[in-house]
Amino acid sequence: MKQSAEPWYVAEGKRGQQLLEQGQVGQATAVFTAVLARLGEAPSYGRAVMLGRLGRCLYLSGQPGPAAAQLREAMGVAARLAPSDGVKGLRGTLRSELGDALRAMGRYGEAREAYEAALKIA
Repeated sequence: MKQSAEPWYVAEGKRGQQLLEQGQVGQATAVFTAVLARLGEAPSYGRAVMLGRLGRCLYLSGQPGPAAAQLREAMGVAARLAPSDGVKGLRGTLRSELGDALRAMGRYGEAREAYEAALKIA
């Protein structure tokens, strides 16, 4: 039996992402929330990713305000991580998704700023 080398939260994140892609937003939200609870409060790449995915769930559930707050929290965590290509990509994705949430709230100027920041990171 082959042992997986990836951390437990990666496997759970993939499961949540698959649920999200299948349109099962509520179940995906539960997975991401459970992962966050197990990860704790310490800044980590996994925590930033899960916060971002939870923000995406909120956005897809028609809750752009809470989504924006969750994405900003994810961005704050990502900003505290050591620079790497993965962190840079994550920061760009989070900015772009923040732009989506702000646009959905009718905050077009802020959305544009978020999209422009995402492009600068890319």
